[in-house]
Amino acid sequence: MSITSTGKNLSILICSDYKFVFNWMSFAAWYSIKRNLPHSEIAVTCARDFSNVQLYNWAYRSGVKFFLHKNVNKQLPYLNKIYGVYIALKEELIKPPFLVIDADMMAVRNLSNYCLDILNKSVFATNKNGTVWYFNNNCLEKIVDTINKISESDLSNNNLDLINLNEVFGKPDIIDDLGNEAHESDMATFAHYKKRCGNFFRNEYEKGLVHPPFREQSALRTVDMTVTEKKVFDLWLQMWTTFEVLSK
Repeated sequence: MSITSTGKNLSILICSDYKFVFNWMSFAAWYSIKRNLPHSEIAVTCARDFSNVQLYNWAYRSGVKFFLHKNVNKQLPYLNKIYGVYIALKEELIKPPFLVIDADMMAVRNLSNYCLDILNKSVFATNKNGTVWYFNNNCLEKIVDTINKISESDLSNNNLDLINLNEVFGKPDIIDDLGNEAHESDMATFAHYKKRCGNFFRNEYEKGLVHPPFREQSALRTVDMTVTEKKVFDLWLQMWTTFEVLSK
């Protein structure tokens, strides 16, 4: 069955971490997918961190498929991302075809016809930055092979995840409008705000700010913000009350 613009016949996995900033970012990812790809099946995997703080109440209360797994390597997030894919397939949280995104990504529109043409024909695809992964077959064994290859590699390479995926799955199809940085002028289905979005700078929230920026989004907008940045802020405005209710 073909994938549709609203995500029908598609699973989407959000890979996250057990930290304050990832708690609200993964919620934002989930909420945005529910709004813009409403017919997709969503799951969240999270690398465990033993602490006294209770996070991810929103996941339990929303009913999204959620799984806490061991933290493979705290210094190398891509290892936890690939391990999260392994867990999601093993526990049948997702099924092919599926997309894998990071917690700091949001769906800001439907899938374009151009994107759908490639997804419905491809076995393995990614966006130009290699941050969104797409798989269209039962690839559990190949994911295990990828994890094994990484364990034998130079772990200082930040692109190791995609390099080893390429070695196992072959060269991916590139889908230009599958995912872009939010501050880039070209719009895509998924917006990535790894560094910034308007006057929001993620590193400030990783230094200790525990509340999400949803309420303050109006102060983060800039005169020259892109259409994508505006869509991110509009979604933040819409979601903050839902986050507060589900997080109690």
